[in-house]
Amino acid sequence: MRLVLLLLFALVAAAILSSLFRRSDSRQDTVATAGKPQATRIVSPQAAAKRAICLVSLVLRAQAEYDLHPEPGDSPHGDRTGDPGFVERVKTWMKGEGFWEAASPRERSLLEKPLGSWSKQEIADGQWREDALVVLLWALQPEMKMPTYDEQASQSEVMKSVPHPAASQAFVANAKFRDPGEITNARDTAELWLWRARTTQLQREHYKLPKGTDLERIVAETAKKAQEERLFKAIDNDFPALGKPYAKLSAEEWQTMRSIATERLYAFNWICGYAEDWDEVPAET
Repeated sequence: MRLVLLLLFALVAAAILSSLFRRSDSRQDTVATAGKPQATRIVSPQAAAKRAICLVSLVLRAQAEYDLHPEPGDSPHGDRTGDPGFVERVKTWMKGEGFWEAASPRERSLLEKPLGSWSKQEIADGQWREDALVVLLWALQPEMKMPTYDEQASQSEVMKSVPHPAASQAFVANAKFRDPGEITNARDTAELWLWRARTTQLQREHYKLPKGTDLERIVAETAKKAQEERLFKAIDNDFPALGKPYAKLSAEEWQTMRSIATERLYAFNWICGYAEDWDEVPAET
């Protein structure tokens, strides 16, 4: 089974390189590679705007949950006793504005839980959705610049573009996408960064690769082509990460960058039609 997975990984590596060579082709349908689910059409801008509103609600709730149970040494943003009316206000607002039905079943389940009842994993997952949210905001706002893949959305200026609740209806009604080709190219870039995270995992876990597979060479060739496409400036024949080659990341730094790429690819795959159900979107390389 492991050999099959590694052979599949090698095929994906070839597909990644191939996708870089065809980035100049603007297209609305995303190309499927190595047995992954086939994309369909890009979702409507209004659906994406509603999804962004749902993610804003989820991220804010996750932050409220975290404030009740912060990590040792971390300072909560608000009153640790919590606001018992917060949950009902969010639900009432979402239902009144017509966003409750746009939330996924899992999101509704989380938002209905009593304040302070989320598990640590649910809190972490909710906070990480900020990097999925940034993709939706970027797609809907042509003047916005995507944060780099070593910069968390929560640490960027992008979150200032979240619409105010009073402007949510206008945000949905006036929603428009940037050029579809730009979106699909950005999706390929997200997949590229997640692929680099997975190559690092294979290298550090010392997987025995299929004969003739040289990951360092593949990474170097990919970094070279990505630089030619002006995706980034390579460092020591590798992807740039926190001012150093990706291969030099610490375990914690690597985990953060893998999570960033995973969340962004997840959102891009939903926009590009890889799955209608937000809870079931594939985010594999």
